[in-house]
Amino acid sequence: MAKDTTNNNSNAGNIMNRLAADKQKVVMALCLILVMVFMWVRVLSGKSTNSAEAAAKKNQLSSQQNSKIKISFVELPKVAGRNDVLSRDLFTPDKGRFSSSKSDNEEIELEAILSGEQEQAFINDRLFVAGDKFVVSDDSGEKEYEIIEITQNTVLLKCGETEITLKLE
Repeated sequence: MAKDTTNNNSNAGNIMNRLAADKQKVVMALCLILVMVFMWVRVLSGKSTNSAEAAAKKNQLSSQQNSKIKISFVELPKVAGRNDVLSRDLFTPDKGRFSSSKSDNEEIELEAILSGEQEQAFINDRLFVAGDKFVVSDDSGEKEYEIIEITQNTVLLKCGETEITLKLE
């Protein structure tokens, strides 16, 4: 047991010797701790400086003034050559433009046109290529449409003798 107490005493002695060697660091650390304790006592006791009160009053005045200001939305004019309008964004894929367009009789909805090896059109929640046919039911009965041509922005449909062009917006 005597060996254990001498080991503990020697370890404590080593720590004290190291602290004594680094006097400047120890003094600086103690000063910082005292400043921190002083600041916490001020914060917790509720004492504040005059500058803090002045800042609080300034914030109150500015909030009162802001409540009187009326903000209204104004549409900017369209100016050719102006570069502050995004024509394509991060979510628009390079091949194909996604938009929504309905035909005149509101029964066919062109949702997207996909470019690639073969142009594809997404109509009424289904994917079609040129030459495909589909049937649409409405109040007057069923109509069969055939996809004649798909281009980058348009789809040409034929229903009987009538040709319909759907365009992406």
